[in-house]
Amino acid sequence: MIGLAVTALGPVAAAAPARAAETCDGKAATLVVSLPAGSWTSAPVTGTPGDDVIVGTTGNDTIDGAGGNDTICGLGGADTLVGGDGDDRLFGGADADYAPDDGYYGDLLVPGAGDDLVDLGTGATDIWFWESPLQVDQVSYADAPAGVRVDLAAGTATGHGTDTIVAADPGRPIGVIGSSHDDTLLGSAARDVIDAGGGDDVVDSGDGADVVRPDNPGRTTSGWSIDAPRPEPVPQPGDDVVSTGPGSDGVTVERGVDVVRGGADVDRLSSDSPDPGTRLLGGDGNDRLFTEVAGTVMRGQSGDDTLTGHLAGRRSTWDGGSGRDRLIAYTPQRPTGGVLRVDVPRKRITAGRTTLGRLVGVERISAFVRFPRAEFRGGPANEWFSTSARSVRAWGGAGADRLDGTTGSDLLDGGPGRDRLTGYAGRDRCVRGEVLKSCEVRR
Repeated sequence: MIGLAVTALGPVAAAAPARAAETCDGKAATLVVSLPAGSWTSAPVTGTPGDDVIVGTTGNDTIDGAGGNDTICGLGGADTLVGGDGDDRLFGGADADYAPDDGYYGDLLVPGAGDDLVDLGTGATDIWFWESPLQVDQVSYADAPAGVRVDLAAGTATGHGTDTIVAADPGRPIGVIGSSHDDTLLGSAARDVIDAGGGDDVVDSGDGADVVRPDNPGRTTSGWSIDAPRPEPVPQPGDDVVSTGPGSDGVTVERGVDVVRGGADVDRLSSDSPDPGTRLLGGDGNDRLFTEVAGTVMRGQSGDDTLTGHLAGRRSTWDGGSGRDRLIAYTPQRPTGGVLRVDVPRKRITAGRTTLGRLVGVERISAFVRFPRAEFRGGPANEWFSTSARSVRAWGGAGADRLDGTTGSDLLDGGPGRDRLTGYAGRDRCVRGEVLKSCEVRR
């Protein structure tokens, strides 16, 4: 095997007498990894075909147990531990720290075939999901030849042997990487990171503020270092079903046609998939739904939700549900001409003769578009419309509406109700409004 940076104990252990008492899980070490002076990362280590007891370093180790029933202790650092064949025992150890600039890099434990014990060890708990990359301790089934079922709450995994998963710190963020096949991945009450990978997966993240990436194949088993971080994974196809529970969760769809259901708190659901038809369904909280792909269905459900999406060729659905909801719609490129029409009573958004999408249950609409002109027709609710088109003609409905003009010459008609009309720049005409601002013509 190449890349062995180990010290063999026994008859040739004279090179490391101070480490002769090294143990892992109460067993005397047969291989002890060496950390070069001044380095954060050791050279990759591969065990023997037999039963090994391998002890890592305080740095970042990559250890492959190969054959046999191995016992591997990673100790400190961001380690990659691979059990290989046999009934293995993998111990992640105390991997260090959260760095605000670089994120948190935890252990990657790959049990392999056999009935294994995976102990994710201890690590940092002060982790901010949305401020930097997040790499918590994860158990990986990316090499499984068939689909797996992993239950982080129960600490069990089947489908590639029967494994036991242990998190030393209850409530500490942990993670799982699925296979390229059809998996069932269940989260815990902690803040989980679930990378489902390829295949048609079913994911239920459970309680906690979770991160779910249903198409992400997760981290590789290549070594990690500060100077050479792991490469970004390539999303894998699959039509997944994702459900989240209590806690502010984040779900990102990257491939396939997925169904994502939010939970009780403020969730962030997004789709970058090039395949139209993904459904982002919010829950009871004030959710944030986002897509850059036309043809996506977004339903805010309960709460005051914000839906953000493209106005492009394929039909989308924007349904705010109950609560006071907002649509932020934008065009990815400059249209050749025509008029953007937002028609609330007819529940649609059109450009010329093209229907761009269905609009339901949205009270505030912000259209960041490059059309020469936009038109808005309001409904019975209290609505607020604004646009970046060069000019706008807007007619409010029966509610207390707010209509904002553009830099061009606008027509703002508040209709029934107590309305606020703001013309901004240009020569604007404002009629049937109770609060008027920057309106040159008021009749």
